Amino acid sequence: MSNSHKQSACRAATSWLVGAALDRLRDPLERLHEHAMSCPRCRQRLLGINRLQLGLTLMKSQVHGHDLLMHANRRAIAAMSYTVRALPQAEALRHAEPKFPWRQRMARYSQGLTQAAACLAVMFLLRLGVLHSISKLDEGSQRIAQEYQANHLGDDLNQDRPAT
Repeated sequence: MSNSHKQSACRAATSWLVGAALDRLRDPLERLHEHAMSCPRCRQRLLGINRLQLGLTLMKSQVHGHDLLMHANRRAIAAMSYTVRALPQAEALRHAEPKFPWRQRMARYSQGLTQAAACLAVMFLLRLGVLHSISKLDEGSQRIAQEYQANHLGDDLNQDRPAT
């Protein structure tokens, strides 16, 4: 083997090793992305998954009736074999209704309940005299502010200010 042929083979092997090492060091997501863009089969699968995710997102964002679960269960049971459709579990599944958390069940009453609670809180505070105490506190703080101004600004400057 000639010397130049050995160098080219060595150079090719070295470049292959460097390339393989760089491929291993690259981000796996980047390699996956490049593969998906070059492979038509993987591209079709990813497009299908994206369509499915988009459809599920749109379905979740739309308002559905309470009978949606029963309708979906009935359609799924209808696609099964007769022996599976005849089972008692299938019958129970056919009539299953969604069970919403109590927060969702009470959501329609939340605005009225919060308004009623706010009204009751104001009435309770009026009954206790807390709001009257707050007005007394406001009057006392204004008096203290006027006294401070009279002591530190002088009577002549304090008289020029409008009374609050």
